[in-house]
Amino acid sequence: MLYSLQNYPIDKRLLRLIGYPSQNESFWIAGISSIYHIEGLHEEFVSKNVIIPDSVWDVAMEPSGVLWLATAQGLARHSPVPWRIPIGIPRINQVCHSIIEDQNGRLWFACVDTLNCFESGQWKTYVLPRRLFESDTNSLCVLPDGRIAIRPTTDSLFVFNPEIESVEYIQRPASHHIELIAQRKNGGILLDSYGSAIARLESYDGERFETVLERETKWASGYSRYMIEAKDGTIWMAGEDKHGLARIQNGQYQLLGPEENYPGGDAFCILEKDDGKIWIGGRDSILEYRDNKYTVVRSGFGIVQSMIQSRNGDVWIASETGLHRFRNGSWVTHTEEDGLPTRMVNEVFEDSQSRIWIGTSQGIRQYDPKTDMDPPIAFLDPKNPEEISSKGDAQFFFSGIDKWKFTESHRLLYSYQIDEGNWTPYVSGTVASITGLTPGNHVLHYRVMDRNWNESEPVSCNFRVAQIWYKERKFLIIISISTVIILGLLGMHLYNYFQLENLVRVRTSSLSAANKELVTHQTQLQNLTSELSLIEERERRGLASDLHDSVSQSISLSIMELSDIGESNSMDDVREKAAGISDRLEQSLHATQNMTFELCPPELYQIGLDAAIRELAAQLRKQNGIDYVIKDDRHPTELSEDLRYFLFRATRELLINITKHASAKRVWIQLNSIDDTFTIQVRDDGIGFNPKTIQHDSMRQGGFGLFSLRERLTQLGGSLTIESKSGEGSEITITIPLTRVS
Repeated sequence: MLYSLQNYPIDKRLLRLIGYPSQNESFWIAGISSIYHIEGLHEEFVSKNVIIPDSVWDVAMEPSGVLWLATAQGLARHSPVPWRIPIGIPRINQVCHSIIEDQNGRLWFACVDTLNCFESGQWKTYVLPRRLFESDTNSLCVLPDGRIAIRPTTDSLFVFNPEIESVEYIQRPASHHIELIAQRKNGGILLDSYGSAIARLESYDGERFETVLERETKWASGYSRYMIEAKDGTIWMAGEDKHGLARIQNGQYQLLGPEENYPGGDAFCILEKDDGKIWIGGRDSILEYRDNKYTVVRSGFGIVQSMIQSRNGDVWIASETGLHRFRNGSWVTHTEEDGLPTRMVNEVFEDSQSRIWIGTSQGIRQYDPKTDMDPPIAFLDPKNPEEISSKGDAQFFFSGIDKWKFTESHRLLYSYQIDEGNWTPYVSGTVASITGLTPGNHVLHYRVMDRNWNESEPVSCNFRVAQIWYKERKFLIIISISTVIILGLLGMHLYNYFQLENLVRVRTSSLSAANKELVTHQTQLQNLTSELSLIEERERRGLASDLHDSVSQSISLSIMELSDIGESNSMDDVREKAAGISDRLEQSLHATQNMTFELCPPELYQIGLDAAIRELAAQLRKQNGIDYVIKDDRHPTELSEDLRYFLFRATRELLINITKHASAKRVWIQLNSIDDTFTIQVRDDGIGFNPKTIQHDSMRQGGFGLFSLRERLTQLGGSLTIESKSGEGSEITITIPLTRVS
């Protein structure tokens, strides 16, 4: 294929006519100090590095457009910039301010006084009447029938018909000046216009106009700049005004200002993101609206001309300072070094094939990310600290280099991560200032990214934050051991203290109880002594009374009757009187015997304790009808007279108490002699009692009482045991050692 250089603005004097074919019918031309890439209708300056064409030994071309040269000076590599003029589109050095795509996949570009169409690699230009439309973004819309609506400078609507390639005039019902047009979600368009007093929002579907809203208000100053219809049907409008933002929602028009939390100021474009948030591009910054709140996303853009969110979620911002790209909290700015003809970017657009286009003040560019797919390489400074102070503050230094130096080192972006935390947004700084880290081991992960969003593999470095001296492991171990020892000693001291306190309290209580018992015992002994005196006196009076009432009277009557016998007239009378005297004397004898038994039964001394108790039981059975069962182990026991007398009186006292209080029907008496110990056990089937309610000082009238029994037994070395429950009878055991009292 032959090419002519007459149509290209290249300094032919600097060329040595050496050309190399490239892809897409393009070729390379090498000069003395320059290399040009000729693509169709335009050339691209590549390098000013001196490459001597005579020394080029071989050339290789990658499918992505990367050129490799083998020369005498070494290996040279050239990669195309990502923002390029697509093949088929001429170099246009004029403003491109609006881009759209119709239903057939044709791209339309508004460039001042021309409307341009790019279809299947072919470029067509249609010259329109001068100043037919405003040179603002959002100047083109697509109607449902495929025609292109053009925002005019008049009160009429113009559309371009691709089928007949001509501009058509559309008559509107109202003669209002059109300020804005915007694409509707259903395929129609919105038109915002105003007259002398009334502003009107209309809808046009390619056939008829319908009024959406009429309002009396208009921007206080300046004019409308942008309008979109959100997914929920809300219409947002941006303009140059102290308010700068308006909203039509549920048929109500509202200028937004400080009362609605909007900070105010000019607004130039609006974007509804996929997550429903609204971004408003202003004169220098971008605001985000969500839940009736406005927050600043970022500043430093200059005037924000256009915003889109691409299908992969990236947000692209066209502004006076270049093209900006936002992803996951990080920003990348594209400038002339990335292929932009100028930093004044008017429009950014994504077509149906996910290609990104921009319109600038000096023509059109398309983004080709495949021109640079290799990530840069990250480096950590070997002098980074391995241990930092306990404050947890430190600085780490890192750097990076693009693999093919496509992105200069000063334009690389860096991000880092501490341990498993979140990655920081990419920034241009090469220093990580870290504060407030907790003591212990940590890992710093770091990566670098070029302007084409190629990310390096993370590199890592381990470091340690020193513990505060009083949190050091050794110190904590010593403190812990010391604390345990101190607490142990304190615990022992407290234990001993409380034990001593408890011992003192117990002993005091015991002494108090003993003293109280001693006083009670003393009182009981005094009462017992007094009671014994009274008992002795009562016994004398009772004995005297019994002798007087029975024996003395019986003898006196007998004496009197004996005196009367001499005066008897007959033997029968004598015999009768003698028989009466005999009966009376016999009664006296029985009374005397009973008193003798009560005082000291003869059986007690003649036969023994067992016989005396049996005789006592026989008498009590006759008196009260209680059945007495007496058992003896038949072991011969030598008991002194005093002891026998005491045990008899004690048994008699117990039996009399049962008769008076127990309501018993049967009483069991058991006498045992085992191992020099003699016991008498008295058990009944009566109503029983609570032994705790028995007062130690209770004295039974006419008897010794339980207290006196216990006292006497204590003197003899014996004991008195009481076992009883209410309703279950009682059992009282007298135990006395024989060795001590023998």
